Amino acid sequence: MKTKFLYTLVSSENDCYLEQAFLSMASLKYNNPEAKIILLVDQVTNSSFHDNRKKLLSYVDELKVIDVDRESSAFFRSRFIKTNARNLVEGDFLYIDSDTIITKSLNDIDQCQYEIAACQDSHVPFNLNPYKATCKKHAELLNWDLNDDVTYFNSGVIYVKDTQNTRDFYKLWHKEWLSGTKSKVFMDQPSFAKANHIMGDSIRMLDDIWNCELKYGMQFLKDAKIVHYLCSNKNIHSINNVFLLNDQNYFESIKKNCSITDNIKQLFTDPFKGIVSGTTLINNSVYSDSIVWYLLNNRGSIIYNIVNTLFKFLFALRRFFFKTYQ
Repeated sequence: MKTKFLYTLVSSENDCYLEQAFLSMASLKYNNPEAKIILLVDQVTNSSFHDNRKKLLSYVDELKVIDVDRESSAFFRSRFIKTNARNLVEGDFLYIDSDTIITKSLNDIDQCQYEIAACQDSHVPFNLNPYKATCKKHAELLNWDLNDDVTYFNSGVIYVKDTQNTRDFYKLWHKEWLSGTKSKVFMDQPSFAKANHIMGDSIRMLDDIWNCELKYGMQFLKDAKIVHYLCSNKNIHSINNVFLLNDQNYFESIKKNCSITDNIKQLFTDPFKGIVSGTTLINNSVYSDSIVWYLLNNRGSIIYNIVNTLFKFLFALRRFFFKTYQ
């Protein structure tokens, strides 16, 4: 396989990002034994690789330490490396976020003719994107008028050839991201979109199976090559999770034992087995309403009970007036 596989990591003993990356790389090697994995880290992260944490680098073929301001936040250091990655490594690569599992052979990526390609965010046109309002707010802070007809890409999986055009794209992305941090836009995806706009829409679209965002891409799960379970999609109390890997306890187990349990290994070939028992599919419009989403994930809480009681009262009142009117 000609294409390399690139991960970036900023992590400490107090989080589970290394464990997530370890799991993703394990699934990649399981389905693609010949894959070459490059891991980019900052100096602070590199200094944490001892004892069990060092063992979790077993799937890494090349470790590169990038010089980043040690005093900056972990989030800043992470995106500093990611947005500059094209100019830190040689050769064509497929960048993969750590909160993923690879479930099939990725050999086909060598046949990709595009210089740079990604999947559209949330698997829908931008005018239907559930985060459209937030994206537009970020665009305003980046001094950019984001139109509804734009193709808005997810930056969790990116195919990048080694060309002058892609190196220029990453220079611009890095520049726009650094500029955006001054306006408190630390996420990398808004500047990814702006750089694409400035470069004349140079990003091409990968098939959705290359970055199946579990929250919105259930229809692609059967054929998915990469499942992006999104580490942010977890309940604060680790209950009512849709996917097994949204439960941090699995990563705490990897941290302690440096091994992957059988019920997680089975996801390497059948991601459907990661769907938690009792999961109910609901039209995705519910996710755009933060109040409904909160209530669905906090059954039994004081706020839930108050709202539930209020609605029972309102429905009883409605029935009373309906009968009276009849």
